[in-house]
Amino acid sequence: MAFDPDQIQKALDLTEKSERMALVLPAEPDLDCLASAEAIYRALEAKNKIVGLVARPKFELRSNSVHELLAKLSASTPLIKEFVISVNTSQSPVSQLRYEKEENELRIILSPKSSAVNAQAVSFSEGKITCDAIIAIGVSNTEQLRALTGFTSDVLAEIPILNMDISAENKKYGTANLISDSPSSFTEAAYYFIHNLPNASFTKELATLILTGIMYRTNSFRSHSLSADSHSIASEMMRNGANYRIALELAYQWKPLELLQLFGRASVRSKINPDDNVLWSFITEEDFRKTGRSRSDIPSVLHHLETMFPPHQLRIVLWQDSGMKDVHATLAGDTALLEILSSRIASRQENQLLEISSLFQTFQEAETAIALIIKETAAGR
Repeated sequence: MAFDPDQIQKALDLTEKSERMALVLPAEPDLDCLASAEAIYRALEAKNKIVGLVARPKFELRSNSVHELLAKLSASTPLIKEFVISVNTSQSPVSQLRYEKEENELRIILSPKSSAVNAQAVSFSEGKITCDAIIAIGVSNTEQLRALTGFTSDVLAEIPILNMDISAENKKYGTANLISDSPSSFTEAAYYFIHNLPNASFTKELATLILTGIMYRTNSFRSHSLSADSHSIASEMMRNGANYRIALELAYQWKPLELLQLFGRASVRSKINPDDNVLWSFITEEDFRKTGRSRSDIPSVLHHLETMFPPHQLRIVLWQDSGMKDVHATLAGDTALLEILSSRIASRQENQLLEISSLFQTFQEAETAIALIIKETAAGR
């Protein structure tokens, strides 16, 4: 397990003692963070807890599926704040304060000390949010927490904090700290928290939220964030009725605009070789530079090609590293064929992708050399 069981128990104890809980998210959270917050919101509400956002983060409801999946966050209003009545006593000295409460009215009575209380000396403002605990998701330190909540250090010191994060940079400032010690997702943290709540169960909606976050974080099970826990939890969510189609759709749609632009460039510069059933795509150094993306997006590009084009034996992306003109090659597709190719050419295989170790001077050279190896391999099978 990527999360400390003792900290999970501390998180459960904290929420068990709390009636009103404030959710704090980054100003622009990703889909994984939002899905985990929504899942926790729903699970706690089912336990008759009052949950609300300190401030609504910035996110787009890009489709009806997103709107339905994030319904609680979308409709959430900030938790109730205290109402503060202030009196400037240098203008209107007060000797005594009392209140009288009748059926539908509360009277606050100020007794003047030396002169009448002037209405201009009285002002009204909002005080602190009334909450018993804070659940911070993806907030690395108390400086960020203060900026996001507007709370002072003194106020934060008085409120128990459940600190959930997957970043190694997290300062573990919470009363309970659900911090991953290995590649993980926010929704995996949410899973362990909800799984251990007394009498909790994963509804279809909760299961879809957890699956969506994992698929987004792992690039649909293709990235370095993939772990045995990711697979295990995703399988359990599927057994609990998670909607795989919605999870896949949202995980794909919720991409940065710059990455979508890179996808577009790769799609336009793609071709199909019907003779060997291979799809080729070409990404130049300029493509990376103009979209602000990098070589780490190659797995996402290959996944995009898989979803946008008919099935092929192999998908091959030839690409230039940022600032370099040498051409690299990354392949995906038939696993048996990739295994054979990896034994015939120096390469590195990871997460069902094969990256050829050799560098090429031009795209033409790379395509010719790799096509020949594929042809020879196919002939020898």
